[in-house]
Amino acid sequence: MIDLTICRPGDVLISSRGAILKYVEKLNHSQYMDHKVKYIKGDSVVKNSYGTRDNMGFVYKKNRKDTDHNIIEIRKALIIERNR
Repeated sequence: MIDLTICRPGDVLISSRGAILKYVEKLNHSQYMDHKVKYIKGDSVVKNSYGTRDNMGFVYKKNRKDTDHNIIEIRKALIIERNR
């Protein structure tokens, strides 16, 4: 099961249709969906367009389809912090 609540901006996401997305941000509670993502590349996607997902990585909360770009993998971005 996918849990987008653990994502940080910049994490790479892989969709069930093979597209590569980037995690952008958690949306506030007044929004219908939970997270904002950016399409990076893949067949049948518009490069650099944005979308939303629920906490489990689904495109829709209801009426889901096999053709949706649901998130199936999270690749955490490596963050290196340096003391100055």
